[in-house]
Amino acid sequence: MFSRYNNSARAAIESNNQRLKALVFLVNVYRRAMNDFHK
Repeated sequence: MFSRYNNSARAAIESNNQRLKALVFLVNVYRRAMNDFHK
């Protein structure tokens, strides 16, 4: 029971981390585009 809960919690954290990394990546791309645009 406990290990199953632990695994699902870990899976949720992993998916959240992937989502966060994707978001940070998109923000960085957007910032770079804005910087190039303003030059």
